[in-house]
Amino acid sequence: PKMPQAIRKRLIRDLGQLSGLFEASKSRKSSMRVSSSFSSFHPISESRDLEQEADKVARLAFLKANLKIMWNYQKHCKPDNNIDTDAILKAQPQAAHKFYESLFETQMFSNFCDWRACPDFIEARFGASKRCLTLIFFDYCMSLCQDQYKQVQ
Repeated sequence: PKMPQAIRKRLIRDLGQLSGLFEASKSRKSSMRVSSSFSSFHPISESRDLEQEADKVARLAFLKANLKIMWNYQKHCKPDNNIDTDAILKAQPQAAHKFYESLFETQMFSNFCDWRACPDFIEARFGASKRCLTLIFFDYCMSLCQDQYKQVQ
């Protein structure tokens, strides 16, 4: 099943920034004149900077896509901190149901649900595992997006 069209288009657009980074890097390299002392030419450092920037762009693009896919999932948390997948499915457009049904069957989603139910996450212990801290970060990003969405309306 395909990812919902609006999410897919935005992810492709955001990932398209990667090609822009690489094109800008190519044009900078071709316009650079290597001086006799080679002091102005640092291909290793520039390559590392490009990799870091590309990593940031890709991570942000996938974070945005995941936030959109899981939008308002907290509303569908049961008292035992498990996620009510039926309620999430009902909140989605009919065209996206196959995508979400497939998502709910993945190990990634199962792990997401399991990690949300772990005591370290529920109590928001900061000595918690990296997984719990990642979920805290994800929920923080989700709350920022929801706050911005409310301000726009």
